[in-house]
Amino acid sequence: MVGFRSSLFTLLIIVQLTHIHCKKSFILVAPKEFDVGSNETLHVTLLDVNTPGTVSIRLLNGTGSILSETNENFDKEGSKKVDLEVPSDIDDDPQRNFRLQVVGNFGDYEFDKNETITLRNRKELLFVNTDKPFYKAGQTVRFRVLIVNSDLKPLKETPVGSVWITNRNRVRMAQWINS
Repeated sequence: MVGFRSSLFTLLIIVQLTHIHCKKSFILVAPKEFDVGSNETLHVTLLDVNTPGTVSIRLLNGTGSILSETNENFDKEGSKKVDLEVPSDIDDDPQRNFRLQVVGNFGDYEFDKNETITLRNRKELLFVNTDKPFYKAGQTVRFRVLIVNSDLKPLKETPVGSVWITNRNRVRMAQWINS
């Protein structure tokens, strides 16, 4: 019992010391690539922030113009899910350098950080579906190829040019060419 009490006491001291030396900070979890015309989900976590404030997340182009912005109010430290709408007319933008800016104002704690991101303009998705996950040597490979648009509707007019199968070392094992 004495060992348990001393371990608990040591744990309490460590927790107290950690709390004393903890600096006000934030964590933003966001994808490195955003899809054009979609809503991207971001997560903001505030650490050791005890005053209310606002976090603004902006999507900026290469010249610094704001393409999209969202604001979230925080009462104190904690986590929130934030949705950022990525406009669909970005593909005509001549500047391909995009940044995600995070600005927070919590009285005595302020931050302003920028991170470079990539925007993807996904117009078509290709799915290859096999009849089983693994094959043994000599077995017949059965598969189907489906191309869909961003609304997940099949594209009938787009023929598949070629399909090939590689092993885990990226050696091409078989191929089919549509001519």
